[in-house]
Amino acid sequence: MSLYWIYLCAGGSKSSLLVTPGFERLQYVLLHTNGENCQLFKLKTQGHFQIWTREPLQQYDFDPRSASYYVALHFDASKPFPMKTCPDLHKDKNTFRANIRPLSDFMGE
Repeated sequence: MSLYWIYLCAGGSKSSLLVTPGFERLQYVLLHTNGENCQLFKLKTQGHFQIWTREPLQQYDFDPRSASYYVALHFDASKPFPMKTCPDLHKDKNTFRANIRPLSDFMGE
């Protein structure tokens, strides 16, 4: 089993911390490259995430530059969740911002 962590920016420009409502119910994470090559992974534990600052991330050779705080999500990278479709992630023209979307967006009709 390949367990991985993914880090999402959580701190604003004034070092504030904002966690989007609904994040505590998060079950899956969608990884993609600029809206293409989508893969959906189930989190190890639903709604479980950690808030990390820059310093611990730098100890793991991660070079955080855009925020003071990061959300860390833990998932098994060896088991992508089967998707029927990958929705258009370019509609907002900002594919680098984390969004919470219903699982039905990825399961098709």
